[in-house]
Amino acid sequence: MIFREVKQKMNSVRKGSIGGCRTILLVLTVLCSLLFSAAVYADEAHTVPEGEVEMHRLYNRSSGEHFYTGNTEEKEMLTGLGWRYEGVCWNAPAVSETPVYRVYNPNAGDHHYTMDLNEKNYLVRVGWNDEGIGWYSDDAKTAVLFRQYNPNAVAGAHNYTGNPEERDMLVSLGWKDEGLAWYGCRVNTEPYAAASKGVIVLDPGHTANPASGVEPLYPGSSEMKAKDNHGATGTTSGIYEYQMTLAFSKILRTELEARGYEVVMTREDHNTSPSCVERAQCANDIHADVFLRIHGDSFYSSAAYGASVMCTSPSNPAVAAMYPKNRALSDAIISNYCRATGLYNRGVVERDDLTGNNWCNVPCTLIELGYMSNPEDDLKITNSEFQITMAKGIADGIDAYMN
Repeated sequence: MIFREVKQKMNSVRKGSIGGCRTILLVLTVLCSLLFSAAVYADEAHTVPEGEVEMHRLYNRSSGEHFYTGNTEEKEMLTGLGWRYEGVCWNAPAVSETPVYRVYNPNAGDHHYTMDLNEKNYLVRVGWNDEGIGWYSDDAKTAVLFRQYNPNAVAGAHNYTGNPEERDMLVSLGWKDEGLAWYGCRVNTEPYAAASKGVIVLDPGHTANPASGVEPLYPGSSEMKAKDNHGATGTTSGIYEYQMTLAFSKILRTELEARGYEVVMTREDHNTSPSCVERAQCANDIHADVFLRIHGDSFYSSAAYGASVMCTSPSNPAVAAMYPKNRALSDAIISNYCRATGLYNRGVVERDDLTGNNWCNVPCTLIELGYMSNPEDDLKITNSEFQITMAKGIADGIDAYMN
């Protein structure tokens, strides 16, 4: 495989970027919310037996695809693009009489691996790209690699593992057991890490160069609203809202990942300019468990203070059915956030004039972390040390909602 071609295919799949979200065609596969992290061989100084190649497994959290390669340069290139490295899954022979072919679906952005030449040729005839031999199967048939198929996925539709526990777990979730994939010289059958607790999309409000123009308030609406704006500025700190929301979102991501969640962010820098609809669509595309919009409040008077959350109402014209979940999420987050931080709890506001909320088909709420127009609130929510406490409070709220 030419590395340049791989990079061209994957360079939009950046960790936690809105561009990564756009690559998703229909759904994030079950593996995004029930991931296994393949255990790496324990001894970092281990020696690879002569005549064997370590096969690395990587995971694309945006598309849901697991990718397998024996090429360390390719592995390093993909991890640099945001793929998560999950370790060595098995050892393949350096060469054998039985090649395992690798093909790529340019429409779904998905790879497939097979030692069946007829299957490979068929897929190439229907439009898949032939990427040659990926590795070799062990002719001595030492260790079995299993193949499973997710009938509900577009990308990441197949999974390959030498661990029967992983295979059985996926089958219990509706994947089809397709039996033998190929053979390895040895497989990693150590217990896998605990499954992810859920997928959280964090949306750091605003940006330095907000998207221009207007977009519908909700799907099918004739009423239009601005795609975004610059947001508020801390009257005491002098920090822009878009700076505060991104800095805090990164701290919150760290806290959530430490608790076992998969986290995607709608932006990772101040140059990305997603509109409110695009931000919501990111969460929709990957069927997130939570879409949390992060903002700072502002008022003409410095007397206003405290935190609040905003969710859709039961009569929302587009997502009325989401109200029970949106309200439960909102209640859990604001109560735990204010308990942890000591900020005044202004409660839950139900309103249907927020574009990002109206376009979201997964549990969603918008939190106003505090008033940037209030000196005390402003200095707290822009302080990096205090933001750690803020993150723990919100994470507690997400835990409460998810449980």
